[in-house]
Parts: sequence; C-alpha cells; structure tokens
Amino acid sequence: MANCSSITILEKLYIKDLLDYQFGFGFGSKVLKSLGSVERGKNGKIRRLYTETERLIATLVPSTGLFSLSIAGGELLRQTFSKPRHRVIVPSSVSKYIRKGRNVFAKYVLEVDMLLRSGDEVIVVDENDSLLAVGKLLLSPREARFFKRGVAVKVRKGLDRSSFK
Repeated sequence: MANCSSITILEKLYIKDLLDYQFGFGFGSKVLKSLGSVERGKNGKIRRLYTETERLIATLVPSTGLFSLSIAGGELLRQTFSKPRHRVIVPSSVSKYIRKGRNVFAKYVLEVDMLLRSGDEVIVVDENDSLLAVGKLLLSPREARFFKRGVAVKVRKGLDRSSFK
C-alpha cells in the first residue's frame, strides 16, 4: 500500500468526484477525510482505498470504473446520508441472516431508496438504521418493494463476515 501523501492532487479530485457521482455530493469529501492509504494495481492505478486504521473502504472495479463498498465504506455512507438514501431496509427478524452475508429476498424489503437503479451499490440496514451488509441491488426499487419472490440485493459482505481490514 502506498501512503496517502503519495496520492496526487489530481488523484484525490478523481476519487472525490467519482464517489460524489456514484453516491451523491458529500460522500467523496467524507471518504477523503478518513482516507489513510491506497493500494495500487500492477499498472500503477488506484485499486483500493483504506482508512487510517487500514480498514478497506472501497475497491475500484475496472470493468465498471465504479467503486464497490466494504463494510467500512458502507458505514461512511450510512453516516453521510440520512434514511432512506442508498438503503434497503429489512425487518430486524432477518437481520441475523443478512449480517452473516445472506442475500436479501424481495419479500423482506420494507423500504428502499426510490432513486436507486438496478445494479447500484447499496447498504442494507434494519429498522433502527443499523448497518447489516453491503451489496448490489438486483431489482429496480419498485420491484424490490413489491415482489414477493427472488433476490433483491446480492450481498457482497455481511457485518459478521467482514474482516474489518
């Protein structure tokens, strides 16, 4: 990993602008404030963002050019925006399964940010806005809310299964 001081000003602006584009204005600044270091790929381009305590925030996915969030990144997103922004809300009764990394089925979706689109990065929270997992929304918000079958969110990392690194 390279130290944060080795990141150029242009790279910081790129990270901030890309995060603001993907998640909304303000998130890029929040991430930059907690940014400690970056990991670069073999080609020298930024691949992963880490906090000062070396917890993974996000990974830049080369095929999409967008970030996928880790649990630490999901927590930053939860702190930046109020409910229901970027959230899929599930009942507390299924939270223990989601925390273990299980996918979110549409029948358990109580509420979802209606500004999201299928394929967007989301955080999964319970009714008390406690972070349970991060993943990708597979359905449109309307489908996720009203379908009674199928996977609504493909969970990438549950809170109990995260390495916190």
